[in-house]
Amino acid sequence: MKKRLLTLASAFAFASAAMAQEPEAEAAAPEAAQPAYESAAVAEPAQPSPAEPAAAEPAAEASGEETDFGAIRARAYDVVGNRAATPTVATYVGTPYMLHGKKLVYAEPTNGYAALSFGEGLTKFLVFDNNQGLGMATVGVASKGFGASVGYALGKRWRFDEDKRNGGATTEQSTGTVTAGDLVQATFAMPLGAIDLTARAYWLTWRTETDTETERRNGGTTTKTETDQDYWDYGAEVTVGNDPSAKDLFWSVGALFSRRASEVKTKAGGTTTRTNAVDAYVTVQPNVDVGMPVLKSANARVLLGANVSVPVTVYDGADNDDAGVEDSRFAAGLVAVPNVLGELGLGKCWLVFAGAAYAWDVLDVDRETYVTGAGTAGKRTQTTTLLTMRTNAAFVNGGARFQYRDFAVEASVANSFFNNPLEGFNGTNFVANLGGFIYF
Repeated sequence: MKKRLLTLASAFAFASAAMAQEPEAEAAAPEAAQPAYESAAVAEPAQPSPAEPAAAEPAAEASGEETDFGAIRARAYDVVGNRAATPTVATYVGTPYMLHGKKLVYAEPTNGYAALSFGEGLTKFLVFDNNQGLGMATVGVASKGFGASVGYALGKRWRFDEDKRNGGATTEQSTGTVTAGDLVQATFAMPLGAIDLTARAYWLTWRTETDTETERRNGGTTTKTETDQDYWDYGAEVTVGNDPSAKDLFWSVGALFSRRASEVKTKAGGTTTRTNAVDAYVTVQPNVDVGMPVLKSANARVLLGANVSVPVTVYDGADNDDAGVEDSRFAAGLVAVPNVLGELGLGKCWLVFAGAAYAWDVLDVDRETYVTGAGTAGKRTQTTTLLTMRTNAAFVNGGARFQYRDFAVEASVANSFFNNPLEGFNGTNFVANLGGFIYF
């Protein structure tokens, strides 16, 4: 992998140097488009979706020509999640109506991600990605008034066994397995005047689950046993933002609902036993994201933003009525992620950028009550309340975009490389992300 990345990075530098020698070459940028657990499911972090910028023009030259920051960007850009940033290809896919009229192909070899958008009138698009070790595909359509997509990653297996003995018992067993990362999700987005609306729903298997059904027949006696494992998340998210009309202040508000199941159910004869793990829960999480430019010149800008969420989680607990055990747990928090993103245009073909952010747990509350001997004179109640305030470590990355006519490539590196420049030669990737476009 290191050799491939070094080859890609070398090719990037060589191509840019060669193309830059052409006199009077005009760097034509594509027409810019409008902007877009581990879930609460693996879900990966949400991308900002700024308003549709004007058609991208060549970057400013040293003469002071104004740089246009509006061209659709690679995923190497804005990993800090600034709401006012130019939308990335992942932003467009996450808010699919914004892909209307866009014709491009994007490839990101460092992370196994690719996207294709094409078609006259009704735009069609296709995305390849990965989810917990499974290949994922997303297909969708986009028009002026709406966009919709369906994504899936499949990992299912069925096995059937039969054991027959002459004059004896017959045993039949069926086993079904669903691999962690198995996912189905749907996204819908549409503009509503000065604002837009995006909605997403998903079903994810977060841990490999196996269901087994065994039936044994011997003479006139039949015995059945079933084991059913449930390790899944389902959820829905709705977001409203001012993308169609934003100028100096970009914002969005939304809420995520998710349910995590973690249960094993066993049926044997007429008895059913349920074992519920302590990591089963329901979460409701409101979100508010804001961003704005705070410094700006003809060929540079600095964007300041914050992403704020208020997750509230209620756990199922591990109740056992037969043993008189009651377990309840509740957690809530206020999380703020301040971030800054800077960009600078260098000549016709180059843009450089850098971003920084850190997650600030302003206040987390975690309260658990554990009761033993419920319903008896020996009842005992134990309550633990934990309050946490923490500013987490800062994340910093930087990168560059090179664009020439209908081709563009972006690459970025994270702060770990700046701390250790030899990191790329000891088994890790010094190029955190590398992706390129061809525009049509």
